[in-house]
Amino acid sequence: MAAAQIGVVTVRDAAGAPLDAITETVLVRRLGLGQADFFATLAGDVMTRRFTTCAPEDPLSEVLATMHTRGLVPMLRVGPGNRPLGVVDARDGPRALLAAGSHDGAPLRNNVVGSGYR
Repeated sequence: MAAAQIGVVTVRDAAGAPLDAITETVLVRRLGLGQADFFATLAGDVMTRRFTTCAPEDPLSEVLATMHTRGLVPMLRVGPGNRPLGVVDARDGPRALLAAGSHDGAPLRNNVVGSGYR
């Protein structure tokens, strides 16, 4: 994760379907609290257990609302057959809204102040 400068990795089964995720936040918290040993802990011991996905066709506002409601920072984007396609990060929402030149400032403002979409 450090070498690739990413904050989340997916744990997949033998067929490649995502089972769960390991986030940088959870990993650092577990290691910092002495709940994990860097060299001996298995992936299954530090997975988030709150695995949530979205599809490419899901509206960004709904994805961000789900992330806010569930307290998620990354969310895995999956395609047909539950195939991992990428990760949506909570910071992606404001960036996308700014890039799109959203004329309605409420969604961006709500995302930035943490109130989510209503």
